[in-house]
Amino acid sequence: MTLAIRAAKMYYTAHNQPARLSSIKSERKIRSELLSVMEVLKRMATRNFAFGMRSEERQTMEDWVVDVYELLKQEEAMEEGEKRQRASWTWLEDNWDAGDVKREFAFMKSMDPDSDSLPEYTPVDEVQMDEELPTKFLGDLRTGLRLVKLHNALVRTSKRPFGAIEKWHTDFGKPYRSAENLRYWLKAAELRWEVVLKVDVMGVVNGSDRKAWKDFEAAIWKWCGKVRRKLLRS
Repeated sequence: MTLAIRAAKMYYTAHNQPARLSSIKSERKIRSELLSVMEVLKRMATRNFAFGMRSEERQTMEDWVVDVYELLKQEEAMEEGEKRQRASWTWLEDNWDAGDVKREFAFMKSMDPDSDSLPEYTPVDEVQMDEELPTKFLGDLRTGLRLVKLHNALVRTSKRPFGAIEKWHTDFGKPYRSAENLRYWLKAAELRWEVVLKVDVMGVVNGSDRKAWKDFEAAIWKWCGKVRRKLLRS
């Protein structure tokens, strides 16, 4: 039993995907269950194992072992799901031309938690009249909300899950809220992914400048490309 506890402790503490593990069971819960089993062994040793193992002590240890196997089973199922998901990622293929924004769009769509509602991409250069800007794609992203959520989803996917954006706005009745969301995203891009983006935030929020839309569009693809390459290397 002590060897089982040691093996479980090593597995918990040296896990290469702690975020995945915590999504199944919190670290606090894992530690609590582990300590309860160790306390049982301590009580048995204190009485020098007199009268053998009590039924409730045996039950505590057996329940813990069952829970460990259940955790491993759930993690294995999650790993299989991740493998199936990766198999559907066309952006992983090597047949893309350098700088092809379609690859970055495919990356964005595959990682977006709400990908079904993501509008199709239309380049700003294909829009003839300024009055027709923003495109549906950029109009959807101008609040910053989707970019914030996408950033956090990418952080969770990474093997180094740090640097998530902790707060954001969901009510856009006032323009400053969209502007703050975009600034949260820009700052997180620099701190977490080491990519500096130049965006005229108020130009995007107010929607009055074609150049602001072009720069915003370019920043999105630059960010996608940088994050995609970092995830592949991790």
